[in-house]
Amino acid sequence: IEENEDLIKKNLKSFHGEKKEKKKWNERIPIEITFLPSHKELNIGTNISHDIYGEGKIKKKESDGYIVEFKDEILKVDFKELELVDIILKKKIIEDIVKKIKSIKEKKINEIMFLTRLKHETYLDNNFFKYLIKSLEKEFNLKKIDTKYKDVLEFKSKIYNKISFRTIHKAKGLEADYIFLLKTYSSKQGFPHSKEDEALLIPFTAGAYSEDQIKEEERLFYVALTRSKNKTFIYADKENLFIKRIIKENKINNDYAISTIIQTKNDKFEDIEEEIKEEPESKCLECDSPLTKKNILNGKNGEFYKCFECKNMQPLEKNVEAYCNTCSKPLEQRNLFENRRNGSLFYKCFNCDSTQNAE
Repeated sequence: IEENEDLIKKNLKSFHGEKKEKKKWNERIPIEITFLPSHKELNIGTNISHDIYGEGKIKKKESDGYIVEFKDEILKVDFKELELVDIILKKKIIEDIVKKIKSIKEKKINEIMFLTRLKHETYLDNNFFKYLIKSLEKEFNLKKIDTKYKDVLEFKSKIYNKISFRTIHKAKGLEADYIFLLKTYSSKQGFPHSKEDEALLIPFTAGAYSEDQIKEEERLFYVALTRSKNKTFIYADKENLFIKRIIKENKINNDYAISTIIQTKNDKFEDIEEEIKEEPESKCLECDSPLTKKNILNGKNGEFYKCFECKNMQPLEKNVEAYCNTCSKPLEQRNLFENRRNGSLFYKCFNCDSTQNAE
């Protein structure tokens, strides 16, 4: 019996609802595997991003890697060094996820859970998750829910009681109607995953995983596969060790389906800093440019807007208490002073040095 962090024992029978006549509670749950192009299948001319050398373009393919032209030099990059396949096909993958969610016919779904081996903010292509979440928010009108766990994200809507993002470790002891297991590909940040201290041993093990490593990762993979009540969707590549085992061990049984996302000649690298379109929250008082959450910075006196067009800085609208009668600049709490003679309050504008009554 698994236990989650709150030590709540899991009733394994609850995976499939109440026991009905002629239906076993441990009925197999179908799996749909969506294959992504492997790191070995990228097109010549594709732009890739390296965690050390930055952005570069694939010029030539060799048996164990690519010749890549970076800004200052041309280098050979091993297949294992590439982590950003789902950045290249980011839009296609997200469109596929949205399509699969829409294909679910139930009128009311309690929870859809997105699982990853690592915390989503630790992936080199963290922008993939920002884009995914933003797309789901827009498509399904999701509202964020506050959680007690810092690295767990939860949303809700009229149709979906909960859509959550968490690591597989955080999913222990939990269940959901549908599971999306992301980033199950063969790479340093893939699944099975090699921890940093274990990675030091790779030169002495010819890059292979030890038996103990595989068993530990396999147990975690099993946890991911047993969270779903109805169906598990997996996004992986054909080289993945665990996916190969699923296919090998289930040749007779019809327990899984396979679909493929392919890279066409027009699918190149989508910039990792690609602008995620957001509704403007305010406007710059100097140049009238829209200001979004990306314009919010932290300073000594709290949060403020910085316009990236004219470099103007201004307070958040919620912090504005008044406007200067002389130059129309916003006035906030830090502009408020007390007259030592009579105790009255007044605002002082830091732009034109004028003062005005605060009462």
